[in-house]
Amino acid sequence: MVARRSGGFVRAARVRGFRGKGKKGSRRELGRNGQKPKGPTGYGKASAKPPTATPFAMASLFVAARRLLSLGRRGGLLPVPPSRAVATSSRSNSKKERPPPARPQSLQSTLWPLGHPGTLLVPEIELWAARPRNCLRAVELQHIVKELCKRRRHHQALEVSEWMNLKDHVKFLPKDHAIHLDLIGQVHGVGAAETYFNNLFDKDKTEKPYGALLNCYT
Repeated sequence: MVARRSGGFVRAARVRGFRGKGKKGSRRELGRNGQKPKGPTGYGKASAKPPTATPFAMASLFVAARRLLSLGRRGGLLPVPPSRAVATSSRSNSKKERPPPARPQSLQSTLWPLGHPGTLLVPEIELWAARPRNCLRAVELQHIVKELCKRRRHHQALEVSEWMNLKDHVKFLPKDHAIHLDLIGQVHGVGAAETYFNNLFDKDKTEKPYGALLNCYT
């Protein structure tokens, strides 16, 4: 009985010792150097997940990439896609083919070709003034009369001068009366020039109208 008991005690002791050795061995293996067991990633703790890119960051990167590509194409560092090349060439060709907008014809360029003495200029002037963006100016009308006199187109010059005076486009000064009086003398004679001079106001009978009247007698 003792032997059995002793044998059983020995066996129980052996079993207990084996279990204790296993626990101690497992503790030694799990707790070697006083550290926790390594995770699946090889560190003490599970590593954090890599940060994901936000939509704003992706958009900024996309815009920066597009700018770099455009700068490279402009500088000739990168090839231009064929579709864009065709579009740019068509735009350049369309710009070259488009003629510049025609400038509106001036009043002087309208009247100078009408050099026949029987051609009336007043209807042409009124037709030009009726067009959009055209405006009659007193300085331009006076210049036209002087230029017609230089070209010896006295009938047309007198026609324009009379129209200017009747329509009040130009307020006649003594110098304008002198030019008009000289034209009357050359077209209608000295008698018509004297009548025009006598009908002037005293303030307008200055040196210039007198000189123009004297030129009619010579």
